[in-house]
Amino acid sequence: MGNRLGQNLSLIILSLVLAFFFWAVATETGDPTEERAYATAIPIEILGVSQDRMAAYGAENAKARVVLRAPRSLWEILQPEDIHAYVNLSSTEPGKNIVVPVTVDVLRGPAQIVEYSPDNITLSLEALAEKDVPVLVVVDGTPALGFVARPPTYVPQTVTVRGPESLVAEVIRAQLRIPVKEQRQNVTGDLQAQPVDQAGNLINYVEVIPKSVSVSVPIEQLGNIRDMAVRVILLDEPADGYRVSRVTVDPPIVTVIGRQDVLQNMTGFLETDPVSLSAANASFTATVGLQMPEG
Repeated sequence: MGNRLGQNLSLIILSLVLAFFFWAVATETGDPTEERAYATAIPIEILGVSQDRMAAYGAENAKARVVLRAPRSLWEILQPEDIHAYVNLSSTEPGKNIVVPVTVDVLRGPAQIVEYSPDNITLSLEALAEKDVPVLVVVDGTPALGFVARPPTYVPQTVTVRGPESLVAEVIRAQLRIPVKEQRQNVTGDLQAQPVDQAGNLINYVEVIPKSVSVSVPIEQLGNIRDMAVRVILLDEPADGYRVSRVTVDPPIVTVIGRQDVLQNMTGFLETDPVSLSAANASFTATVGLQMPEG
């Protein structure tokens, strides 16, 4: 009796093992397991940092390359969000150039992590600091001929810089540049100021609050300068059977400098020296002077 029960139990176990084996073979044949590198690099998240007290920097763009083992059907639907790469700084002491281990988890089974790189990353962890610094607006370039840029006005004139303590200490001012090259009218804009040190070098990892500064640069025209249109004077007639279809001039407007009383009495245009069309039978380009009054 006991022997028969033992034989039956052995047969049952053997049957289960064989059933599992054939199931595994069938599954692997229909949905084989594949091992390969995931195509997308996974951003490495920084965890365990109190955002209102500490600042971690130097590894903002760190990414992990991951090799996975998973059924083919899972590879077809696997997304970057299903893989989590991170470092945990909750027990890390502050300092510069700290080496911390990277951890990678796969959030969708039955995928498995085979390997990943890098195994660790280097970053810095410091106390968060902030201070107020003045804004400096640099007017870049010169306006058009006959115009002058007056000193800029801007709001606010002081901003707050916030970031790692050692880097905030290097910031002397928040600087921005506003271009006025060849401008003939006031230049305004909301521009972002950059934190810089005494030498004007940009300090990275430091935030400027508020993010933009409203700037206005008045552009004024000088009293003895005037912009005037150019009018082309044509003489004679083209060849028989031809006519003038179009006349273009470059530049169409010129800036005239002279005595203020002379400029005020001038019309709104300057005439060119005469351009002869005598017997012309094709388009042509001519360089001519302008008829300028005395003064």
